[in-house]
Amino acid sequence: MSRTDDLAVWRIFCEVARSGGVHAACETLNCEPSTVSRALKAIEAEIGAPLFRRDGRNIRLTELGRRAQVKANELLDAHQTMLQDLRGDRNALSGTIRLAAHAGISSIEITPCLIEFRKVYPDITLELHDLSRLIPDIFLTPDGPQIDMTVGYGPDRPIEGLVSRHLGEMPFICCASPLYIRQHGEPHHPSECIEHTGILVNSPTRVATKELSRDGMSVPLHWKNSMTFKNLMAVRSAAALGAGIVPDLPLFHAVEALKSGQLVPVMNGWRCKSASCFIFATEEAYEKRRVRVLMDWLTEHERRSLAKLREDFPEFYG
Repeated sequence: MSRTDDLAVWRIFCEVARSGGVHAACETLNCEPSTVSRALKAIEAEIGAPLFRRDGRNIRLTELGRRAQVKANELLDAHQTMLQDLRGDRNALSGTIRLAAHAGISSIEITPCLIEFRKVYPDITLELHDLSRLIPDIFLTPDGPQIDMTVGYGPDRPIEGLVSRHLGEMPFICCASPLYIRQHGEPHHPSECIEHTGILVNSPTRVATKELSRDGMSVPLHWKNSMTFKNLMAVRSAAALGAGIVPDLPLFHAVEALKSGQLVPVMNGWRCKSASCFIFATEEAYEKRRVRVLMDWLTEHERRSLAKLREDFPEFYG
């Protein structure tokens, strides 16, 4: 049989393309680098053109490789769907669930919950992806695996084609380190930010906060200078190191730093609007029992977690 007719070979190709390297793919696929290299060389030889550009250990897709990745992902997803349907997938507590969440909560909040879930449902395979696009756009990605569920911020309205569970509210706080305040002083009103450095987040799922509100009044933010990051862990670290003022750090990410004294609230109640937290699933995915079971599990866990946050820090709500 031709290697290009072998789905296992295309699965290897897609994993290398997704992970960006042979060794990273080997960790996921649990195989030797030589196996992966032979598979890639075989399909490139049969196609008669390279799918990757290689520079030492660094590899990246050629234009042909990008086209192949899209088509191969579609093929593998169709194959998986066919097998699951043939096995009575809708009612099975087995099979794959692809979940997306913000990188900032995946490691410390979602991952421990999924590990406990797998102890009860060991036949369910879980894939945790970064929430790299807004909801509902994350469910419409044409060049990657189909996402079944997401945990993240969402609008307080129904979204066509999605099932949702409201988890709670996430307030955002203005904060800085005591070190920064000692060196530069503490602003008490948003208008004073013109004398300070802002630490901002600007990513595919978050944009920099433009104004703060209190008691029905909104004031635009202007900074003397700023630093912009694409993830909240970097924002929190920069603030803790005394780099500036964060106008919109989610309370979840600030908790430990507030408790330890690394960060302190500033601007006395001036905040951006809190966000509603949801779990979303596509209607198609929700028809599967395993997805409903995981959704129930995560809903209970996250509602408890957010309720505890509100109980511990009531001053940031309302």
